Amino acid sequence: MKNELCYYCDLSAFKSIIENREFWLSDIHFMNDSSEESLFLDALTDVMKKMRENLSDSTKAYLDKNSFIDSFFTNIKYNYKNMIYICCFTDGKNDDLSQWRGYASDGTGLCIGFKKNKIKQLSKIRDIERHKINQNEKCQIDHFSTSFIFAQHEIYYSNKAEIMQELEAIIAPIVDEYDAADKKTLSPPFPDSKFTQQLFQKIHHFKAFYKNQSFKSEKEYRICLFDSLHEEAIGKADDALMKNMKAKYFFSNEIELSELKFRVGRGSLIPYRVLTFSKNAFDPMLSSVTIGPKNPMSIEDVKYFLIANGLETSKINIMKSESTYQ
Repeated sequence: MKNELCYYCDLSAFKSIIENREFWLSDIHFMNDSSEESLFLDALTDVMKKMRENLSDSTKAYLDKNSFIDSFFTNIKYNYKNMIYICCFTDGKNDDLSQWRGYASDGTGLCIGFKKNKIKQLSKIRDIERHKINQNEKCQIDHFSTSFIFAQHEIYYSNKAEIMQELEAIIAPIVDEYDAADKKTLSPPFPDSKFTQQLFQKIHHFKAFYKNQSFKSEKEYRICLFDSLHEEAIGKADDALMKNMKAKYFFSNEIELSELKFRVGRGSLIPYRVLTFSKNAFDPMLSSVTIGPKNPMSIEDVKYFLIANGLETSKINIMKSESTYQ
């Protein structure tokens, strides 16, 4: 339905979402697109290598002596390979046969519709606290701007050539400014730090919102959490990884994001975090429930369950799928 973000799921997930008022954000590498993240990062890497070739001789000589900054031009995908956890919705499609087949147990599940404008308000929260447990088991609190670690957007369906063209337009002014800067200046912001910060601010979140064009029919919308550490830290900074995994996030409007958990799926242990809402935050988001074409439940069955969980069914559009899929 228009202005809805729709979540297709099996009956077990439906029960969990309603009873616990929660979304699960899973590791992006366990999604159904094998090119997740790499499509954007490969395009970004090629753009930066191309731009390095056009730098002035003095900047190239400077980079030859500064391997960290040079890595942004020669292997930038390493610098942006932090872990991402995502929750995926379909934008405005609450009774779609391909979604029933792929994400709702072959039509035996349900589709939950959420008000898009309510979910988008998550990105308007200004601050977020990260609570983590240190070695002495005491709570430590860090404060962040929400946009630094949390983002949401519809998916861009594109190919590598198109992404490269878009990136060149975004990055060229930043690279040109860096190329012209005096690398020996002693006045902050220093050219290297300014350059990396500008790149980060412009392109950091994009990698989670590009997918192969073949998935275009899904009309996907995502909520994403960007963790600060990436998989290359394994074996090198295990203590830091553990603290990051145990961190809990608290939003300013009664929303919490859990420590890292694991579930069984696709023959693997899939990392995920749980985004839990208070009743006041969750209930106004819920707008509809569509019963799958092969699900035997009646509309009354669903209403009975919703009422038992404190939801007002008069405010929720509950319907059966019109698909004749069997």
